[in-house]
Amino acid sequence: MMAVAISAGAAAVQMGRRKGRNAVVWGTLAFLFFPILFVLLFVPGKRKADIAPAISACSACGGAVSVQATTCPHCGQPQSQIAVRPWYSIPVEVAGTVIAFVAAAWSVWWFSQTGALRGLPRCDSTLAKYEANRALTNAPAGKVIGISIESFDAIRTDYTDNKDVRCSAEVTLNNATKHKVLFSFSARENGTYWIETRIVDW
Repeated sequence: MMAVAISAGAAAVQMGRRKGRNAVVWGTLAFLFFPILFVLLFVPGKRKADIAPAISACSACGGAVSVQATTCPHCGQPQSQIAVRPWYSIPVEVAGTVIAFVAAAWSVWWFSQTGALRGLPRCDSTLAKYEANRALTNAPAGKVIGISIESFDAIRTDYTDNKDVRCSAEVTLNNATKHKVLFSFSARENGTYWIETRIVDW
């Protein structure tokens, strides 16, 4: 998540500068809470009185001077320069926005599967079915026999709290036989979880 925060913050800085907003404030807010970047997308930019031309008149002699020139080529009078956005501003803005969007979409999907951003899968979620099937397929017996779960029916939640989720279901295996399975998810200290799947009527 740190990479997402840094990307969102950098994108907000560049976007804030482009829109004439306080880049430091928006960058800090987006770093601390990356969805703020999507708010900035819809914040209108400050209107400029006019667009600076490529050539301006020297304030001393009136000669034509490039807006990027530091001095007048005719009389040597120092000139004020127009700030130019660095070449990397647009790539940073686009990349940061895309990364933040992907992270937001992943967070919404994860919440839909677990009910919490750092929770365990719900028994009837797509994630739980995938993990239960993966655990059975990768088990020693599953590898030897070559079994996997084709479909789940009558999924039930037998027990749930912040550390354990225990489920049961009727399943159809890839050999067309139907069985009852128990599968569970147990939270680990490192933020991952342990998965166990067992066929009980075999």
